[in-house]
Amino acid sequence: MYSDRDEAMNRRISISSEAKATRPLQFEIRAIRPNEVHAAVSMHFEFFGGPEVARCSFLKLGFKFLEAYYRLNLDNPYFFALGAFMRGEIIGLLVFTTDRRKMLKYLLKKHGGNLLFHLFAAFLRRPISSGRYLIAKLRDDVPPERQRVPAVLLLMLVRPEARTKSFVGGTGIWVGKALIEATRAVLRQKGCRECWMETTVDNAQACNLAREFGGKCVGEAARQGVLLRFIVVPVGETLAESPQRTTAA
Repeated sequence: MYSDRDEAMNRRISISSEAKATRPLQFEIRAIRPNEVHAAVSMHFEFFGGPEVARCSFLKLGFKFLEAYYRLNLDNPYFFALGAFMRGEIIGLLVFTTDRRKMLKYLLKKHGGNLLFHLFAAFLRRPISSGRYLIAKLRDDVPPERQRVPAVLLLMLVRPEARTKSFVGGTGIWVGKALIEATRAVLRQKGCRECWMETTVDNAQACNLAREFGGKCVGEAARQGVLLRFIVVPVGETLAESPQRTTAA
């Protein structure tokens, strides 16, 4: 059966027709497919998987665990991974959940055995970093604001070459904005009112982009020596709240 989720995940999100005439038709935003997981994870790990990443992140469990985590969540109705593609090559990625608790509950219920296997394998490969990660998670303080906002923006990244003035000027495409617009459309469809995101305080681009969409800082806290900023971004009017439209007879 073809579900609403399938439709939301597989549909290509059109780029505004008001864009420049030079905008290439090969740009699209859509859910990543199974054969694209490796490329998406490679970009994710390239950006955030190095030893300089000090904050609490399960990237410390290694590349293989990260790829397994993506694959185990591909059928999760609360997990979304949207890719920005230019001529078939991924240049941006936004991963989010409409409900963090339900996402984890579904993952454990459907793939708990596989998840434990990959966790165990990660410990064998990286015992020290894996142990530090778990200890840090046990000490992790959850901001009270996050508990009332189930939808969470887990990750957003855009390749450096797709953020340059020459790229934007030549194509008319703001990849980050396009990814957030696509994400908000899915969140509205799922009935979400707002979305939680976290970023380092020195990430001016992410903070400014969130502000453009009405995001407000609701707090800051240090985790593993890194100061994080907590932001709540409004999604806009949900489908359930939209007024009934009538046409004249």
